[in-house]
Amino acid sequence: MRRLALLVFVCSFCGLVGCDWFAASDPLAPRAVQVRNLLLDPEPSSESSKSSVKATANNDPPAAVTLRIGVVDDAALYHQLAPLGDAMGMSLSNTVFESETTEQRDRGNRSIQVCFVEATLSPLTLSTDVALSTNTSIQANSTSVVDARSCDLVILPTSQLCRIGDASIPFPVYFTGDLREFETLTQTATGTDDTGGTQRGGAADLRRMSEIFHQLQTKWVDLFPLIQSKQTRWGANRVAMPLGVAMPIWCLRSDLLSSQTAVESTTTASPNASAPPTTLPQTWSQFTPWAVAIQNRLKNASKSSSNDVANPAPAGQASETASVMAEFVLLEPMAGQSAAESLFTRAAPYLVHRSQFSTFFQLATMEPMLGEPAMRRALAEMVRQYEDGTSEQRDFVCSATPQMVSEALRTGRTLSVILSPTAAYSTAWDDAVKGAKLSVRFAPVPGSDEVFNPTSQAWERRGERESKQMPYLSDGRVIVVTPSCATPRIAQRLAIELSSADSNRPLLASSGTTGPFRFTDETFATSWCEPWVSTNAAVERVRVVRRLANSELGLPFPAIEGRGDYLTALAEEIRAAIRGEKTSDAALDAATLRWNEITEKYGRDTQKATYRKSLGL
Repeated sequence: MRRLALLVFVCSFCGLVGCDWFAASDPLAPRAVQVRNLLLDPEPSSESSKSSVKATANNDPPAAVTLRIGVVDDAALYHQLAPLGDAMGMSLSNTVFESETTEQRDRGNRSIQVCFVEATLSPLTLSTDVALSTNTSIQANSTSVVDARSCDLVILPTSQLCRIGDASIPFPVYFTGDLREFETLTQTATGTDDTGGTQRGGAADLRRMSEIFHQLQTKWVDLFPLIQSKQTRWGANRVAMPLGVAMPIWCLRSDLLSSQTAVESTTTASPNASAPPTTLPQTWSQFTPWAVAIQNRLKNASKSSSNDVANPAPAGQASETASVMAEFVLLEPMAGQSAAESLFTRAAPYLVHRSQFSTFFQLATMEPMLGEPAMRRALAEMVRQYEDGTSEQRDFVCSATPQMVSEALRTGRTLSVILSPTAAYSTAWDDAVKGAKLSVRFAPVPGSDEVFNPTSQAWERRGERESKQMPYLSDGRVIVVTPSCATPRIAQRLAIELSSADSNRPLLASSGTTGPFRFTDETFATSWCEPWVSTNAAVERVRVVRRLANSELGLPFPAIEGRGDYLTALAEEIRAAIRGEKTSDAALDAATLRWNEITEKYGRDTQKATYRKSLGL
């Protein structure tokens, strides 16, 4: 089925759609022609009846359509819209960028300050003499506030969907439904006129709309199943198209590990052996003896080779003594809210039960579930991971941002990290090693053979066909259509087109909170990673994400008001536990009290209703 969808996808972008309005030889023209044909073609009418097809007299192209696109909290993605518009044949103008103020985040004020782009789609004639019209200017205006609800489309973090989800227009069934259902909806468009001929808006238009449907449907089925189920819905409605997802995975320096353990070997060693196991651990219970064995070897090597530590090899160059440099076997981001997300990444395989909707709060009461055994086990394991380090090392762990963690992996300070790799973390290279590729490999974050069932209050073995690894979706970007849009169906097609961005995936990869989310993203694998990651490793990363996301089971933090408050409160308690100021259980108990206070601040009933919608209920 997937192969068929991919075949349709390839064919649709190789000329199935006609170019009736254009005669183009510009390099960008074929792409622009195709996109405009898709966006501006006659479409089924919206609210009152989906059974008729709009037509234009004498096959004239429709008038130009201008759509206002708002971008929330993502300057990198915003600045990439202009070249993306070039490739799609859109004229962009009147751009303003504003970051949201603290006051606007306060309860009761749901206005979102955004940057916006006015995209003009028109049936221009492209030729060697007429280039695409693009006029983009960036203006800093601290007094200008653009309400997201006044835009036609809004690009925003998945975690902020709660702030505009209720005001979003649901995507129509014929974009993501069954073709037979679509044809049923449009059957009355086919008829005969007084002379017995086919009416305008009849069979020809139905066939044309069927072609468009196939294109849109293909772009939908290309999404990983986990992304379809977790990133596109608000309540019972599908209201968003994804632009990327941040999914932490395990990143390892295989060159540094090779001196400690035969990472590439397929032989499994006993977990009780003194030497490190020869395969990467699949679960956290396997990870502990693996990490302890490596850490012991690092300590012994450090005692006998202190000079090598003081004079590490240059970044990007392998060294026989590079493993001696490493202070950590594993490093996770712990600064700011990252500590909470690192805990959720560890806890996901313990928390996500096939029969449970809720993992963070009780559905009926909005009572936090931080005190459940699954979360307690995960935090206890995290604290043990770092407890043998010096106070300086623990301080570094607690202050490590995602960028610092990525840099620690690059320089060999750590043998592995848990991170969502992104090109946005790229750092300057020394001229001597610029362009060098490091030996990096990617793997799923260790999982668990057991999962906690909150209903029975017992640990259960996972089924034989269940994956031991369970992904955590830390955030991402989505695009939604607002009620203020005068042409919602055209806007929805544009949203789908921006989400697919078939030949322009590198532009969407500029955001620090986006990553691979489609089966075809393997083609653009290197665009999602830092420049020191080889092509083969980047492809491995996409395949790891695809494996994890090829199921609807995963753990996103709910898109609810005060998300940052919840994560910050938990992160502060986690860092206190890592520093040894509290036990892990005491830290979670304190975080539970703070979460209840935050829920009361935003209103328990309001939060409960929002929480249910974030779960798709």
